[in-house]
Parts: sequence; structure tokens; C-alpha cells
Amino acid sequence: MKLWDLTTGKLIAENAIAQNLITDVKWSRDDRCIVQASEDKEIKVWDSRSLKVVRQFPRKQYIQTSCDISSDGRSVLTTSNGFQGNGCEATLWDLGEGKLVREFNGHQQTVACGRFLSSSGEGELVITVSNDSSIRVWNKNCEDSLVYHSLGGAGTLTSIAVYDDDR
Repeated sequence: MKLWDLTTGKLIAENAIAQNLITDVKWSRDDRCIVQASEDKEIKVWDSRSLKVVRQFPRKQYIQTSCDISSDGRSVLTTSNGFQGNGCEATLWDLGEGKLVREFNGHQQTVACGRFLSSSGEGELVITVSNDSSIRVWNKNCEDSLVYHSLGGAGTLTSIAVYDDDR
């Protein structure tokens, strides 16, 4: 992990962990921490100033493909590699406690990306996309998929961008 000053181009801080191939990184809105997903199947939380790991969530069975931090900074969403419905989940974590809150299952292949959506009448929502060409929307407070849409024949879905109208 390296932290750069974009105005000067100088390296500010760095920290390396052996065998840690990073798949995704997200900054918290308050700039205090960085959440990282990686191929070592772990989710790490880094202090953004010292670049020291301050928390590790329990190791998952499959490679972690993406991560996101909720707008209130209390929750982390991660997604997992998998096949034939094994793995293939999104996981909701309590950032402060470092504990698993809920798993969202239903995709049949790797869940490549997951993001928090702005709050709505349904509560805070989560969206996931998968290599199985499907998109799912979940209420983060329950395990049931609210919306399922297949883009059959579209091929692998690898990422999703969310417009954040709260900023």
C-alpha cells in the first residue's frame, strides 16, 4: 500500500504485506481509514495516516474481489470469487466491530463488484454485479434480493459505478 501526494508526486508513506495482492481499495468519507480487499481472502482496514493495519476481518473462503464503505462509515461491503453458486456472495461487515453481519447469496458466478446505494424508502440498499451477467439489489437489513435482473448474453459484468447524490 502506498500513499502519494498528487500535487508533488512524492511518496508519503508505504507499507507492504507479503502475499497481499490487492483487488480493491476504498477510502472512508472521513478520510480516517482505508478498506482493502485482496486475493489472500482477507479484508484489511488501514489507518490512512500511518498506513498500519488496524483491523482484519475474519478470513473468507474465496478471493475477495471488491469492497465499499457505507455513507455513514459504519458498514463495509465485500464481494467474493466463486463458481456454481459456491462463494459468489456479497458480505456485510460491521466496520467498528470487525464482525460479519450478513451474507447476500444468489449469484451463480463470481460477484465482481458491490456498492452501497443511497438510502431510500426501502432503507440503505446494496447493488451487486456478477460474472453470471446478473445485477441484484438488496436491502442491507435482510438477506433477500429485492431486484434481480439478468443481462443474459451480455457476458461478464465486472464493475458498477454509483452516482452519489449525497455529496
